[in-house]
Order: sequence, then C-alpha cells, then structure tokens
Amino acid sequence: MKTSCEEKCRMKCLNKMSEEERHKIFTEYWGLGDVNRQRDFISKYVTVVSKARTRIRKKNKHHPAELPEKNDNTFLELSNDKNSRRNSTFTYSLPKNENNKVQICKTFFLNTLSISAQVVKTVMNKTGTSGIVSEDRRGKACKNTLIDESTKQNVRDHINLFETIESHYCRQKTSRKYLPPTLNVSKMYTMYLEYCQEKNIRKTVTEAMYRTIFNRDFNLSFFQPKKDLCDICHNYDNSSLEEKLELEEDYRIHILNKIGQEKSNSLRNKEQLRIAVRFVALSLTCNKCCQFPNLMLACPITN
Repeated sequence: MKTSCEEKCRMKCLNKMSEEERHKIFTEYWGLGDVNRQRDFISKYVTVVSKARTRIRKKNKHHPAELPEKNDNTFLELSNDKNSRRNSTFTYSLPKNENNKVQICKTFFLNTLSISAQVVKTVMNKTGTSGIVSEDRRGKACKNTLIDESTKQNVRDHINLFETIESHYCRQKTSRKYLPPTLNVSKMYTMYLEYCQEKNIRKTVTEAMYRTIFNRDFNLSFFQPKKDLCDICHNYDNSSLEEKLELEEDYRIHILNKIGQEKSNSLRNKEQLRIAVRFVALSLTCNKCCQFPNLMLACPITN
C-alpha cells in the first residue's frame, strides 16, 4: 500500500479515513485473488459523472519564454464548453463501513489499492450500461490454428519412409537412428510437400511444425561422417583390458608399419617433386566431407 494524498488535498481525505481502515481495504481488495472480482470492486466505487465546468488556459500574448504577470488571468473557467476533449470524469469513493462510503480524491483511491490509473480506465471502458464489467479474456483466446491428428500422422508417415542406419560408433550406448548426411529437415520438408501433392493431401503443415514433429516424436539425427578405422584398430579400441594385453604386440607392430608407410609415401612424394620438370599443385579445402558409399576404410595398412 502506498502513502495517502497530501495534507493540502482539497477533499481532506486524511480526515475521512484512518490508516487502519486503508490497510483493511487494501488487504480485502488483494485478497479477492481474481482479476474479475477486483474489477467489480473498482466499478462499484468509481462513478462516471458529467463535468460541471472546464478550465482552459487563456492564450498568452507574451513571448513563449516569458512568464505572465501575477495579475494576468491565465485561466478562464467555462461551463459546457463544446471544444473540450472529454465530457465526463470519474469520482472515487471507498467503503467506510458496511453501509456507508466516503468520497475521496483520485490519488487517495489509487494509492490505497496500490493500482495505476490505467487499471481504472480499463475497468470503466469494459463496464456496460448495465454496470456489469465484461470478463477478462486474457489467456482464453480460442486457438484456431490447431492441427488435427490425421495431418500430424501424415507427417509421421512421411518421415518413416526414410531409411535409417545405425552408427557403429555408439550403437551399444543409444537407440538413436541416423539419416544420410545428405539430408536435412528443410530438404525433407520439400519432399513432404511433393509427397502430399502426389497423394492428393490438401492439409499440410508448416516447416516449423514439421521440424517440431521430427524432434519431438522421433529419435533421429543426421549422420556425420567420421574417419573409419581398419579392422585391427577397430578391434583393439573395442576390446576389453584383458584382450588388449593379448593384442598389444600385434597392434604396436601395426602402428609402426602404418607410420613407416606414411613416411615412405612422404619421401616418395618429395622425390617426385625434386625430379619433376613441371609440377602443378592443387590445394582444396572441403567445407564438409561427404560420405562416399563405397569407401569402407581409411587406414592404409590392414596387416
């Protein structure tokens, strides 16, 4: 609860209600716990009345930067002015006891309930001629874009058409399936639209919904090519500690042969560069390595 209005308030609100009474009203208002009931409370104690008079500022003949003299009538009071921006105003009151209520100023009312002036404006705009405040509809909007289950099932059926593979790197640890690396969700969605056109399916989903179903209903990912190992390296890496002790000597010889082969290839290439009369070097940088279907091994030595 905020502080009340100032002592110089022309309505003398401080003499009409004590701090204990203000705190009781504040507690009861926020204890309602429902925005619709709180709006009914505001509508009960805020009244729309016609303005008795309008105060407008007299046009100043002085320079805009100069202040008017004290005896200059800066304000004129006019009644029933047709050029006024509004023809009504609000009067505020609060309950004094069960049967009586006292009229107070705007500041005293807002600070007692600890609300803003916009809350009062919203309530009065939503109050009909019968005095009933319309229900708060926030969060209750009807979703007109709901997708029926049959349309979602069409998406699932299309995704199931793609053949999946198991990654031999992690097939013992996960049940995730992998799609070819040449695919992605955007390409699959394009194929989905073509699929619906061929099947005469009129209702389709957006790419965002297609992606949501793909991530939510499937344990799929796109295979990322990795450097494969030869049988000797693969068997050694996937062996138990006891098996590795038995394979240690063969694996060590295998690695030495591979290193020797790489050095031999490097020396042979350097020798060819030295004796070559003309040699053209071509350097390529691949942004992404694509899987080659027939390439099984990347290790140069298999025995």
